[in-house]
Amino acid sequence: SVQALELARSCMDIAVLQVREAPAGNISAQTIALTRGSCSILASQGGGTDFRRICTQATSGNVTRYMTAVFDQRFPSPKISAYQEILSVSVCNTTH
Repeated sequence: SVQALELARSCMDIAVLQVREAPAGNISAQTIALTRGSCSILASQGGGTDFRRICTQATSGNVTRYMTAVFDQRFPSPKISAYQEILSVSVCNTTH
């Protein structure tokens, strides 16, 4: 569903902002209530100033969609090497 994908993207935008602002770049798993539904940010992988992967998921009706973003570096300026929809949350359980 398009709505599930938009919710997952909205959650990813929030997660990217949180990573940029977090002192160690770590964010915890959380569910976020949005105007048209809710989505979940899965815990981030990686740490420090280097690689980090974030995944989000959202469900609308019986359809669940996932997004991932991969940072190659956080400082001095964030560089995101991938930002895309993924088919399975299993991608989020692997390391770089």
